[in-house]
Amino acid sequence: MDNGNSNNRRLMAFYIICLASYVLGGVCLTQFKLTIQSVPQTVYLIIIVGLFFLYGIIFLFMLFQYLCRKDLTCLMILGMAFLGNNIFFIETIYIVQDLINDYASIEKRTNDIAIFYYFRQISFIALLFVSLKSYKVSSTVIETKEREPCYIVLSFLIMLVIAVVAHALASYNPNFTLEITSVKPDNVTVHWHIGYIYSLIVSWGLVLLYLIIKTRTHNILWKSIGLLCCSAILTNVLLLSLDEYSMYIWYVSRGIEVISALCIISILMYNTFIILKKETDSAIKDAMTKIYNRKLFYK
Repeated sequence: MDNGNSNNRRLMAFYIICLASYVLGGVCLTQFKLTIQSVPQTVYLIIIVGLFFLYGIIFLFMLFQYLCRKDLTCLMILGMAFLGNNIFFIETIYIVQDLINDYASIEKRTNDIAIFYYFRQISFIALLFVSLKSYKVSSTVIETKEREPCYIVLSFLIMLVIAVVAHALASYNPNFTLEITSVKPDNVTVHWHIGYIYSLIVSWGLVLLYLIIKTRTHNILWKSIGLLCCSAILTNVLLLSLDEYSMYIWYVSRGIEVISALCIISILMYNTFIILKKETDSAIKDAMTKIYNRKLFYK
């Protein structure tokens, strides 16, 4: 047990060091005066597609674990939170594709990307809150008969409603478009209305506080979700200085998100193989003496 906890701490420490090194490297790069003020749309598209598949893998891991143990409602809802991200990624991919083909004006589409970025995080925060609400600290190792489908239905409705609202507030409906960004006359620099960014920072901070209080971060999965919350807060703090759409800030913020997603996937895989190892050991070793039993010798 102590060895498992030690490995968990090492895994988390590794990703924290990676994240800190990445941010530190980005800060060092700011000392160079980069003249490029925008990120090529094809590069943006590649990163978004990559995140789409990463979040899809996370959802599948959590879905399969829920199908094996249907009393883990919180895990299924958490998976839906990552799945909800992909809805907004699809919208963003469609927008970037239009920009590459020059089918849309950069002013409207830049604001649309900001809208989907904003509501993507709102959706994740809302579903994470529902997941924490359904979480039980005293969950047993053996599957119980307790089912909470109402939380799953509620989460699905929240995810659907937020996606519909975001779509309605984009440039598809000019009468109700939400202005989160404004493009300056040079059509290059973008100004973010920082009130929206502050609301995201406060929301992430509140859900992180609730996560720590509710779960006490006993599980390595919740520790990784806490790291994801901290990464999201850091990303939005970087956006506060986004008066100009610099390559540095964009790459740092997207890199933080990629590292966080890889952290979640690694921990899910790590937990899966640890469970498999424990089951294998219990089948070939005596529980009290830890000596190999007859089953191993027969094999």
